[in-house]
Amino acid sequence: MKIHPGRGDARFTLSDTDMLDYITVVNAILRTGPDPVPVKASVDIHWMGTGERMKVNNEEAGFSGQYENATAEIVWSVHNADYAYSTANSSETHIAHAFTAKVRNGAFHP
Repeated sequence: MKIHPGRGDARFTLSDTDMLDYITVVNAILRTGPDPVPVKASVDIHWMGTGERMKVNNEEAGFSGQYENATAEIVWSVHNADYAYSTANSSETHIAHAFTAKVRNGAFHP
């Protein structure tokens, strides 16, 4: 993960990470379906700040933060010996409404 809070951009990357595919959300939660399938997954998320910032400070709740509106690009893939899925050639990788934030709460709130 690379973060540049002053510039409002950040990047999160995983490459060929071993994971389990539970096939459905219900099976992932309840584990009532077929056994999970070992897969390799990769993801690259890049948030790009727009320059529009907002500060929040709630002393009563013990919370403060600086937020910046952003756009994001998400590229992912998952594969095993039998199948492969990815965002390759997809128009669904651009996120128009995202944000980056630097927050403090609990024991870390000044």
